[in-house]
Amino acid sequence: MDTHLTPNFTIAEVSRSQTAARRGINNTPSPEILANAKYLAETYLEPIRKYLGNRVINISSWYRCPTLNEAIRGSKTSAHLTGLAIDSTAAGIKLSTYFNLIIEARDKGKIPQFDQLIWEYGEWVHLGVKPKGQTNRGQILKAQMYNGQVQYIPIWEAPK
Repeated sequence: MDTHLTPNFTIAEVSRSQTAARRGINNTPSPEILANAKYLAETYLEPIRKYLGNRVINISSWYRCPTLNEAIRGSKTSAHLTGLAIDSTAAGIKLSTYFNLIIEARDKGKIPQFDQLIWEYGEWVHLGVKPKGQTNRGQILKAQMYNGQVQYIPIWEAPK
């Protein structure tokens, strides 16, 4: 099913997961999750894509049901559980450029403040937002493994 949430993002992208497919996990989003995903796509992803000159945003993870989140050892408070986070790269540009352009888009008012932007392991960018109407923290972090544990190193955080 490729029903579109927005012109460039589909419901299939919201629920797609290689881990879920391999393990037979039903990762079907509820209507509430789809509403959150639509908010994320309309408010952040479409404007980011436009800011990038309409480059394709390759999403590796969006919604994760609790079973899937546990299977990949995701955070129990992950915004992926509510459909309000993506892990992604952008076609044809380096990850560092993509990461910095999202920050620039926010700074230029092209997207609202996000909750978290995380450079994860040099492999993808995590973008997470709070539900509509809640205050986003504006955290910019780097995730890395240290002695088998994930460490989140603050790069910048909005003043309180």
